[in-house]
Formats: sequence, C-alpha cells, structure tokens
Amino acid sequence: MASITPTPSLTHNFATAADGTKLSYYSIGSGPGIVVVHGAMCYALSHKDLALALSPYFTVHIISRRTRGLSGPYPDPITNCPNRACSKSTPADQSTMRIAHRDIPRTYTPSHSSAVLETEVSDLHTLLTATGSHFIISVSSGALITLSYHLTYHSPASTAEPGLLTKTILFEPAAQFSDLDKPVSQLKYAHGLARYEEARAAGDIISALVSALKVTQMIPPWIPDFVGKWMLKRKVVTEKAKAGKIKGEGQAGKEEGGKEDEGVTNPLELADCLQYDFCVGEAMVGDSERFKGIQGVEVLLMGGTESQGFLEESLNALEMLIEGSKRVVIKGIGHDGLCQRERGGKPEFAVDEIRGFFGE
Repeated sequence: MASITPTPSLTHNFATAADGTKLSYYSIGSGPGIVVVHGAMCYALSHKDLALALSPYFTVHIISRRTRGLSGPYPDPITNCPNRACSKSTPADQSTMRIAHRDIPRTYTPSHSSAVLETEVSDLHTLLTATGSHFIISVSSGALITLSYHLTYHSPASTAEPGLLTKTILFEPAAQFSDLDKPVSQLKYAHGLARYEEARAAGDIISALVSALKVTQMIPPWIPDFVGKWMLKRKVVTEKAKAGKIKGEGQAGKEEGGKEDEGVTNPLELADCLQYDFCVGEAMVGDSERFKGIQGVEVLLMGGTESQGFLEESLNALEMLIEGSKRVVIKGIGHDGLCQRERGGKPEFAVDEIRGFFGE
C-alpha cells in the first residue's frame, strides 16, 4: 500500500517590535524566505492556502499585523489618541488632502495617520530581519505599507539603513496621488470614511463595516444601508456557526490568553481594525514623483481581472512610475484572490507567476 504524504504544518513564532510588542507569524516550507503582508479584514491565516501552495519552493512567513491574530496592539499614543479623527477643531491646513488635483476631506489627522504608517513600516522591517527574508508578497493596504518601506529603505532620499528586500510583489495597492488625474474613481465615495469612523466610535460596528465596504466598492454603493446591515448580520451568524462546528470537532486552536487564531474569524472582530488600514491609505497620499526613486529592489505589480476599476488605475500609475517594474494580471480572481478559498480566494491561480518571479 502506498504511503500517504502528510500535509506540512505551520510553525508559530513571535518577533519583538521596536517598542517591545509581540508580532505573530507562522512559517512553513524551505528555501528562500517570503514574508506575506495581508491587507484589510485579514490576518496571518487568511493566506494559509497561499503559504501551503508555495511551501515546496520557499520558506513562507504569513504575518499578523498589530491587533490582528495574536499580534499585540499599536503603541498607546496611537491606540488612545484623543485627536485621531478630524473635527471642527482640526486646523484648516490639516483637514484636507490633495488627490487628483482636488482637495478631499481627511478622516484622520495627518499626525495620527503618519504614526500608524511609521509603526507598520518599522514592524515590517522587524519581521524581515527576524525571518531573514528578502522577498515580499503584499496585498492591498499591506502593499501600501510595502511601498512605504521602499521609500524608507530603498530610495535615494532614504536616511535609514539599507533595505532588506530584493524582490517584491505588490497586489492591488489602492494608491492615490496628489498630482495625477488618476486614479479618481474612488473619490466620490470618500465621504464614507467619515461615516465609518463615526459609527465605529459609537460602537456600531455593523454600520461602520457597511460604510467601509461601500467606500472600497466591495459592495455596490447603491445598496441601502439597512440591506447591507442585514446581509452582514446573516454573515456573522453563519461565521459563528462555522466556528462553533470547528471547535466542536477539536480543530480550532487557542493560543495565549485563550484568543482564537484558527478556524473562522468573525468579520466584526476585524472591522474595528479597518481604521488603521484607512490611516495607511491617507498617509500614503502624495506626489507621484517619489516612486520614481525606488531602487535596489525588483517590483512585480499584480492584479486580478475581477477587481474594482480603481485598483487597476492605481496599478497603471505605479507601472508608469516605478522604473523597471513588471506587471501581470491574473485571470479569474478579484481583490480577495490571494486569500483563503472560503473568502472567495483562488491563490492557486497565482502560484506559477509568483514562482516564476521569485525564481528568476
């Protein structure tokens, strides 16, 4: 009788951030190291299938950014910032940002957004150092963080130590530029960010998530809020039922403090973290010229045929700006394409392109 090859398992690890916070990640495989940086509404195990598919060829490290999975919180000045959101008392020169030659209202104060982004970039450097990795696959807001890492460590204007990256995949970063006419297709939904923050601050996470999904065009903006809330409530009930079934079968693991890190995650547990993804987005708005200086790292811009139009606009702009960058479009996947299959992901569609890029 032929022997059955066991499925390889993930190894759980922690790295220590510059401020002493524990950053959780899982590792699997052998060969050159790849760090996978998730986007909004995700955490490390959102990319478990991708890690398994790449593990025969690479050592893959799937990370949880702060407050997700088992990673610790953002620094206290960020978590307990009394002036995080723009208000009537915010100085006029800090209450707007320039996108596509237009003044757009900010949701978060510039100092708060910048502090979030700087923490994310520092954490990424910590994880690259801890894992000894020189490759990254970064998704959505995670790709914006990686772009900022490039500007911090891989550009002539950098004052930091040399960067650790040699090759990077940026999957659909929603970059916005002050001085380019595009991308602009998301601007008419920008007011929804303020609605998200107001609902989140009031503790109405369902309404906050509806606003966030409309801003990102993950659900059609024309759907009434009460319908969106009904849809999300049904999804939450379904996810809780799945999680209970998994725990009943003894398949769900619990880590430090009893915090669940396996199985199905209630989307409302991640919705509150969206504030930090939106901060990253606002902090990354700026002139396009800075991306022309990225050097010492090969960049592959990746997108899916089923994704929203503003994401394609962003990739088009970055392809024009980042000298020597390559571009690939994966047929049949959308913005969740690199995530788990139960989230609509199809990471196996992208494996050959990823292997080809990192294996060159």
